[in-house]
Amino acid sequence: MGREKQSAQGRQAKAGRGNFRHRPPRVGFDNLLVTFDRESKPTMSTLFERTMKAVLENRIGLLVLDTAADLFGGNEVVRGQVNYFIKAVCGAYIRRAKELGFMLTVVILAHPSQAGRNSGTGESGSTGWSNAVRSRLYLTKPDVGLPEQRILTRKKSNYSAAGDDVKLELMWVKGAIVRQAEAERADDGTAIKSAVNQILRKVHEAFERDQPYGGNPGYDSFIGKRIPAELPHIDRRMIAAALDYIRRKELIETAKIPSGNRRGYRLSEDAKRDLGL
Repeated sequence: MGREKQSAQGRQAKAGRGNFRHRPPRVGFDNLLVTFDRESKPTMSTLFERTMKAVLENRIGLLVLDTAADLFGGNEVVRGQVNYFIKAVCGAYIRRAKELGFMLTVVILAHPSQAGRNSGTGESGSTGWSNAVRSRLYLTKPDVGLPEQRILTRKKSNYSAAGDDVKLELMWVKGAIVRQAEAERADDGTAIKSAVNQILRKVHEAFERDQPYGGNPGYDSFIGKRIPAELPHIDRRMIAAALDYIRRKELIETAKIPSGNRRGYRLSEDAKRDLGL
């Protein structure tokens, strides 16, 4: 763990309620909380018991389990095993905390499958994973944005209105993910608008030169890489806020360049009109 990340975690711990506990990394160790035999009979591990002891003795309010693949000793497509892990294993921590008079929230981190990424659902394995939990969030990168930008989307919430429309714009800064909203305050409006105009002009010029910006992070033409490099005088948070604005307002679109079959970003008709092009 780097110094910046440790510093960020330390600041967050001091700002909390005083019951922050950081467990040392367990890379290379057996981290399974439960295993299943051929008949799907479960067996709790010693790590489960040790974690339970730490939670109860320290009256932990938030338990983060990272990741499900390291902790779940079963078959992720077998609904019964998945359901047992969520409700009987992870749920056991919540029930015991409640019996002792304090509230505990358990957050389980998991990686999506390729199909889950392609579909945008963020799911993996059995649908039992999503069905068994009370809420589910999905962390992704925006199609148009900086490499350090993230979007946190609510995919499920038993105690909220239905829909995927609740999103948080986030940014990776000095080892921690923070709200990007602070870069979009009213007093920064002029700076963001200026950044938007400069980026749009760059997009227009690049497309006309047959060297358009692209949306694939794996290529040098990726707009999230080229824009910061070509506009170094603009703060990266301002660029992130400007790219978010451009994406939300659909001011750029993909199209074939005039002289070939390559595709890239060009200005929408609304953007051209706003810039007087």
